[in-house]
Amino acid sequence: MGGDSSVRSGAAIVLLAAVFWGTTGTLQALAPEGSSPLVVGVLRMTLGGLFLAGFVLFRYGSDALAGRWPWKTLLMASSSMAVYQLFFFSAVLRTGVAVGTMVTIGSSPILAGLLAKAVLRESLTPRWTVATASAIGGCVLLSLGDGAVRVDLIGVLLAVGAGASYGFIGLGMKQLQRTRNPLAVIAATMLGGAVLGSPLFLFHPVAWLVTIRGISVALALGLVGTAIPYGMFSVALTMIPISTACTLTLMEPLTASLLGVFLLGESLGARSFVGIALIFTGIMILSLPDGIARKKEARS
Repeated sequence: MGGDSSVRSGAAIVLLAAVFWGTTGTLQALAPEGSSPLVVGVLRMTLGGLFLAGFVLFRYGSDALAGRWPWKTLLMASSSMAVYQLFFFSAVLRTGVAVGTMVTIGSSPILAGLLAKAVLRESLTPRWTVATASAIGGCVLLSLGDGAVRVDLIGVLLAVGAGASYGFIGLGMKQLQRTRNPLAVIAATMLGGAVLGSPLFLFHPVAWLVTIRGISVALALGLVGTAIPYGMFSVALTMIPISTACTLTLMEPLTASLLGVFLLGESLGARSFVGIALIFTGIMILSLPDGIARKKEARS
């Protein structure tokens, strides 16, 4: 029972984190004109890492961040965090928001699951397979909407690279959590990624950051769109497998779409509503208590 309770709690935490992540697109849309998506990506890591580090110092003291870290694993997680931002936003610039987001979010749970199985020996259950297929199908429909899309091969490859890097982020964090506080792990991972991505500030305009609107959006992205959800995700990884966590993050595009409708005046067509239903179905399947899930699998 305790194990089932922990898994349910972990799933709930990831779903809530995905809701916070879903605010990112809306917050970026509110950024002043001239803001670069690549700068926004590095800014998210910087402010998110600082917020998390400050909380860890306040809550647990300096010992949580001090001492020797497994630097190779930390470098892998931090570089993957930086690569994710670079690849994802580059993919979106080349192939558009719909395809870039669809390929990145759709590939990440599959690649993360295979990576976790190969390295950590995590099992991929039939329930995970069905739930992931349903949720990814929903993301495809939701991302495509009812309009035309443009496909750029390099952009698609960059998006797949972003999806793979997300799996490496989870893998690195899971390994670091064996000896370190989960919130300290994500704080260090983000700050390391921010350092690696900082040269981008030299090649893109940053004047928008000194405006009241720019500062407000940056702080909201750092706290609401980054620090809070990544902190939740890190804690949840101590309770559930990487494969399950990454599939549950598919709640993010659903949240982003609904916020676009209610806050930005966007509209959803019939295809998008089918996509929403498929995402909900996948999440519900994966969130079932183990006892109920086993009965359903036995019937099928």
